[in-house]
Amino acid sequence: MGEMVDVDEHLKDNVHSMEATEGNTSSTGDIKEDTCVIQSSFTEENVTNEKEFVSTLLQLYPQVKEEDLKEMHEKITKNSGTPSLLQVVNYISDSGKGFAYRRQLFDKPFEIIKTGHTKRIVRLLCVPLDDYASNMDFKDNRPYQNCQYVSITAGGSLVSWSQNFQDQIVFPLYENEKPPLPYSHKKKITITDMLYLKEYQELVVSSFENELIFYYASWAPVDFWVKQCLIVEDGRVTTMHYWSDGNRAVFTFGDTRGYLYVFTTSKVNMNDIFDKSLFRKTKLWEYPTAYVSTLLKANNPKHQCICVPVFKETCSSVKFIPELNSIAVCSSSSKNMVLLRFSSDLLKQFTKKIFPSDGFPAFSSVEYCTLSQVLVTGGTDGVMRIWSPNKKSKCIKELKAQDTKITHLVYNIEEGVILSISVDMKVCVWRETQWVCTQTISPEGMKIEPCSTITYNLYNNELFLANSEIARCPGKGTKPLKKSVPSHLTPICSVIYHQDTQQVVSVSVGGLVTVWNLVTERAVMQLKATFDNSEGHTAFLFDESQRKLITVSPDGKVRTWSFHNGHQLPILYPTLPNESTGFVCKNNRLFVSVKNNPNLFVLDIEGEDHRIWNHDLLKDIVAIDTHQEHLITASSEGNVVIWDVKTEEVCFCIIGGVFPQGFVVTEEYQGYRDSLSANTLYFARSSTRTTVNKTSYLVKCLKTREESLHTATLLTTSEGYICTWSLKHGLLVKFLAVTEEGATITSWSTDPTEHTLITGDSTGKVCLWDIQTFALEGHPIQGPFLTMGKYSVSVCPPRQPNAWQVERSPVKSVVCDEDCKKFIVAGMMGKLTVFTNTGFPKAFGKACWEKTELSTPKLLVRPEKPPADTDRCFSGNANLREIQKLQKKCQVIKEDLETLYQEYCQ
Repeated sequence: MGEMVDVDEHLKDNVHSMEATEGNTSSTGDIKEDTCVIQSSFTEENVTNEKEFVSTLLQLYPQVKEEDLKEMHEKITKNSGTPSLLQVVNYISDSGKGFAYRRQLFDKPFEIIKTGHTKRIVRLLCVPLDDYASNMDFKDNRPYQNCQYVSITAGGSLVSWSQNFQDQIVFPLYENEKPPLPYSHKKKITITDMLYLKEYQELVVSSFENELIFYYASWAPVDFWVKQCLIVEDGRVTTMHYWSDGNRAVFTFGDTRGYLYVFTTSKVNMNDIFDKSLFRKTKLWEYPTAYVSTLLKANNPKHQCICVPVFKETCSSVKFIPELNSIAVCSSSSKNMVLLRFSSDLLKQFTKKIFPSDGFPAFSSVEYCTLSQVLVTGGTDGVMRIWSPNKKSKCIKELKAQDTKITHLVYNIEEGVILSISVDMKVCVWRETQWVCTQTISPEGMKIEPCSTITYNLYNNELFLANSEIARCPGKGTKPLKKSVPSHLTPICSVIYHQDTQQVVSVSVGGLVTVWNLVTERAVMQLKATFDNSEGHTAFLFDESQRKLITVSPDGKVRTWSFHNGHQLPILYPTLPNESTGFVCKNNRLFVSVKNNPNLFVLDIEGEDHRIWNHDLLKDIVAIDTHQEHLITASSEGNVVIWDVKTEEVCFCIIGGVFPQGFVVTEEYQGYRDSLSANTLYFARSSTRTTVNKTSYLVKCLKTREESLHTATLLTTSEGYICTWSLKHGLLVKFLAVTEEGATITSWSTDPTEHTLITGDSTGKVCLWDIQTFALEGHPIQGPFLTMGKYSVSVCPPRQPNAWQVERSPVKSVVCDEDCKKFIVAGMMGKLTVFTNTGFPKAFGKACWEKTELSTPKLLVRPEKPPADTDRCFSGNANLREIQKLQKKCQVIKEDLETLYQEYCQ
């Protein structure tokens, strides 16, 4: 499972193709081919020799950095000693297996937006409020593009949504219909499609009334009016498409007769899409109107148009493909598709290419992939098919990942993927060149209705699905999303740091173990420590060789994993009674404590000599640590029992912090020790009881210190206090380590040299303590002192270099790197953050926190201004009163903030 740094962007793509997820089609041919190339290029000598190893791989993959290959070779040799050729090939191949999930396009689940509609949404549009940035790079962070969203239902309910979908303005188009003739009923409107023409700031709405109505809409269609109307005499418009590159524009639509209409113009900034001189106002309509037949008869080189009979059935979808200067048209039966390719200068010169389906409904949707230069179609059988637009009309490849009709296809050229959406809302993400399904997602909690429309905001990488409700799924890329996406979707249990590989390993309550690169803040591998859906505390650690990862899942299963490739190793342990509260690895044995159980389970890593220990002072065991040949166990009552690992004898005890000197245990208080057989394991399970942990009790051993009379080698914490103990003398120092009443220490760790103690508390604060000479032999302990019976105990805390308020919830885990320059903090909400020792965060794409003092932070309130774009977002006389109310509220808020700010300054 060793990380391959930036090699994964190039080397793994060639060596190990992206694995398919649910229902994928594997591309094993490419994998075998590249694996054979590596095997033929390597020999046993250049595998062990770093220079030969690097030069060989550089010849195969020159785009990979040399230093990355050196680091890769170092990790292989650390994991395998002297690796064989087969081990190298397996390492490169296996290391790619855990990377696919973090290269997924969508990291967060769908958010369901309740619309209140009873009829299906025909179209959902994304209208940008500002111009898109010129550098549209999906690999780097980019600012979030402000957008307005517009939806329309089949019943004619037009809704303008704010960017966050919290606010909406409804415009019932069915109320704008002409009044019916006397003694006749009013027809119900049926909307078929809607488009937005960005250059003209127009909304185009088609219906079964044989009309295309063009509404003028500025930034948001809050106050809009009918600009013009185009009447289609012979058929009803069923589908439309619009494309523009800022210079040329193409508007096309299909009708129920199977006819295709195409309108094009150049210099869109100067010319309308239609010839305005052909539109007339009449007594029947209050706005300029023209018939399609009139436009077709006109001979105007600035406004070209054409009508082409394509099918003898309804056109279900049309799409203009600028790379081919062609229009792809699908029929309603999904059995026919036609590609009309036009000449570069004249619209009326074109060739027609028919794609046969051989009786299969293969053409319910169509998309063109630019990089691979192929047409992709989705069928009603859930199969995605690939076609060449230039060669024979034969299907090149069939891809199956969905069970129902594929209603929509959408292409993302920046990521090199294509999305297929089926009628049951299942979304599959396909890598373009390898044609492998890399991700499958679907919204949960949405109405069980067919998918009627989709919108893919490419710049913000947000996907929207709709029926009568809307499902919104943000993808990777933008800074706001980076801040909102947690490291884990469930709370984090614990975090550990691997010093050799500079990797951080975290585990969530669902048993999801994630390996992160501390340098790049990217996840590089993921494995599932539990094989069921159980959730709870998952404990984990590295073995003494740092090559294996050992986990204890909530169901008590102990598993061992290779840190080299993430594979589970065939090492069997007995199943424990409950989830683990702590465990350590010492002398090839695992010492594990479980929740609400007084027994300590000693598991033999190399054999089957499993043991069980018990002591009367331990009603339960909530924390474990080791120091030299001593094992320290602590109960929730504050009792601490210290064992000798070799002799299995109890050598020292501390009773609930009552006696500051502890005591040496005699032979009669040695407790219980026995082999862990089926019978003893049964009694161990039956001894499980429910205990109430009133306080958070932790133990920490300072392993670099030698035991002496005035040297603290054991740290304990309870009720916000930290106690330092000498195992030869007793309690040395007890100091308060929190600032708020009722706060407790929830997590702590030290740097490798144990010069700095890092604590995280229940209020979300992280503190650094300088303990290099604290409670150490030869360095006098400072006062003041507290008298406890016959003994005096110092209450003077060590020097505190820094502290940060990094969370608003308890800190679950905190660790640092080998140089004590980066600190990794895990919070309750699944956030994993790394920040520097100066307090400036460099998070794994998460939110940033300000550095604060330990004392009460300064309050700085600045007067805020009302939104500058209020008038722009809400325009029109009909909303004047609402605007005035909003402005008054903003003014009141502004005055209150200014008053508060002045009072504070005084």
